[in-house]
Amino acid sequence: MAWYGGVFLFGLLGFGFGLIPLELRPKYIGLHVSFGIITLVLVVASMESGIAELMGLDSICWPDYTVTSADTNPAANYSKHSFGCRLGNGAAILVLLTVMFTMHALIDVPTLQTTPLIAVKLQRFCHDFT
Repeated sequence: MAWYGGVFLFGLLGFGFGLIPLELRPKYIGLHVSFGIITLVLVVASMESGIAELMGLDSICWPDYTVTSADTNPAANYSKHSFGCRLGNGAAILVLLTVMFTMHALIDVPTLQTTPLIAVKLQRFCHDFT
């Protein structure tokens, strides 16, 4: 939470209130975007570890299932999960899909443009405040 707060305040004060001069904004925007993406990954890792910890508790998710041999077909035993555990597993998958699509939207892939997309966005952003 402290990391997110730092990135948020840096962006708000630096770019929102204009504490970073216009000529320095292109240098700082890359740092700000990088820290934002790192924050997103850390938040998702925290969410996934919490879901995995909850799903891993034997007494909650596997009350009527004991393993006596290798489980070569986990799908056959999936119905033995409680509804809450199935919902939690689905939530974990949805969180991973969400972050993958969000990362795809956030990270600029080089194209045939002569100017990188982030630079065009930054120029428009800086122009709005002048």
